[in-house]
Amino acid sequence: MWLKLCILLIYSISNIAALNCTQIQDNQIYEGSEIHIPGGNGDLQSIPANFHCITVPRDSAYKLYASVELKNGIRGVNDYIIVTEESGNRIRMNNRTGIGGNPYRHIVTPGSEMTIEVVTKSVFMNTKMAISVYYRAYCKQLPDSDVSDGQSISIPGNSLQPIPTLYSCTYLIAAPTSPTTGLYANVTLISNMNGFQDKIIVTDITGADDWDRDINYYNYIVIPGSSMSFQIKTGELFMGSMFLIRVEWHEVNIGPTKPMIRDEINYVDLALLKDDTSVFNSVTFSANEQLVVNDVTYNISAWIDFLNCFVIDGNITDQKRVFTFKNFNSFYFESESNYMTFVMFSKGTNAFVLNLLSVAREV
Repeated sequence: MWLKLCILLIYSISNIAALNCTQIQDNQIYEGSEIHIPGGNGDLQSIPANFHCITVPRDSAYKLYASVELKNGIRGVNDYIIVTEESGNRIRMNNRTGIGGNPYRHIVTPGSEMTIEVVTKSVFMNTKMAISVYYRAYCKQLPDSDVSDGQSISIPGNSLQPIPTLYSCTYLIAAPTSPTTGLYANVTLISNMNGFQDKIIVTDITGADDWDRDINYYNYIVIPGSSMSFQIKTGELFMGSMFLIRVEWHEVNIGPTKPMIRDEINYVDLALLKDDTSVFNSVTFSANEQLVVNDVTYNISAWIDFLNCFVIDGNITDQKRVFTFKNFNSFYFESESNYMTFVMFSKGTNAFVLNLLSVAREV
């Protein structure tokens, strides 16, 4: 069954001009829609005396969930807010509970319903409140139309918002490329996973898992021709866990491919490979057989600082394995493919000698 969520607003105000009581229309209910009640951009708004409003998120025709955020700015001693969750649990808020603190957050799933009742009495006390409703589709992936130079997109929305219980989704970030031009992605993960069973499994372009519950902010690079994934999972209890993935796309020129010469030294100096005219530099060495890579001056401490520099077993369009400098065995590396590629976003200091596998075995 396809369901959607709508917001029904019922206002009852006496002895004062009513707030703008525009109802949420069907054409406002779609993935990505953000609605703020009674107005503004989600900031606290003053409401009059003798105000009575019941907000009811409930089911309708699209398969969306609503992330609801309520900010309590109650001032009057007799003013109050009553939240009734779909389970029947009632939460009463007044000027002594939650004001100025963290917002109340909740998820309304398709087919469910909750109410938020806001009441002010006859004396105006500059009571404030704000209800923000964010409509989201489950596990919406990056559309191809947003993968282009200069584009930026955020998942699941433009700000941190709670996600439902029993949420399970894997988001794939794949950077397209051709032999001559490609796109790379700057990826930022903001994580606020609160539940013991709530987690994010990050698999970066090297295949390594990289996530720590105690760290809230991560940056990654997805080089042309590679991909990474984020697996988001929540448990049975709603803990207000939130995440945000922001992806920025940039077009670059792919560097040259140099054929290996059997009787000559095939040498690459990373300090010379990275120039000052481009963010991205690369070079690929090709042969008719597997390759062997040796670092000229092997020193493990020299690799630690070059996290945005990569070594690829393969060429840019066919990557067998991707390594960061710190996990690349440059003392002796034997390729799986007939190509080796070096990608630089910052200037390194290491240099390599490359040999054909048959030549290396003759030594």
